[in-house]
Amino acid sequence: MEKLIAKDPVCGRVVNTDSQYFIKECHQKILFCSSACLDRYQLLAPKDIDPTCGMRVPSNSPYVIEENGHKLRFCSVDCRAMYQKRLK
Repeated sequence: MEKLIAKDPVCGRVVNTDSQYFIKECHQKILFCSSACLDRYQLLAPKDIDPTCGMRVPSNSPYVIEENGHKLRFCSVDCRAMYQKRLK
């Protein structure tokens, strides 16, 4: 049986889809070639999480809502709109 492959987002190496190094984020499985690449990704990845879809969002995202004195950042205009719709 042939193994499927993916690309490590940190180093660009080809990774088998059954790699033991992965995280689940935004309804997808992100694969890594090693624990070092997984750790580096988690260290350098944006810390804000989109409250609608769970995706990591950069701190300079233009899709922001202020709620209770906190800025909520979104990955897209669609996720922001879905969140706003839930508030109504």
